[in-house]
Amino acid sequence: MNTWEVLRELTENPTKRFTYPSAKQGSYVTREGDRVVWRGEGQEGQELWVHLGDGEWYEVLVPVTFMEAVESGCKIRCEGERYRQYYFRDLNSTLINLSGCPIRDIRDIILNGKWYIE
Repeated sequence: MNTWEVLRELTENPTKRFTYPSAKQGSYVTREGDRVVWRGEGQEGQELWVHLGDGEWYEVLVPVTFMEAVESGCKIRCEGERYRQYYFRDLNSTLINLSGCPIRDIRDIILNGKWYIE
């Protein structure tokens, strides 16, 4: 994603977060009011100096709860320590796919999985 695309995304959805490969681990840019600022590890509120070169950015997805993911109505993804990544289109596909897992794993996936809205 190019810099102008990041700025457009932040204009349309100020809660999104973005970073780039050489940024310090855990740091990201976000929008606060009418400013784009750095946040995260060692980056508290520094102004963003934008270099309009060929730098590549990517969105930082923030985990949400299972209920937030399901209620979003969007495609969702789940990651966990003891299982692979799961991708789901909607609540129906989520429940169908989880029904093939042992009950203890289903509980762990729902309660402890890292859920993301795609």
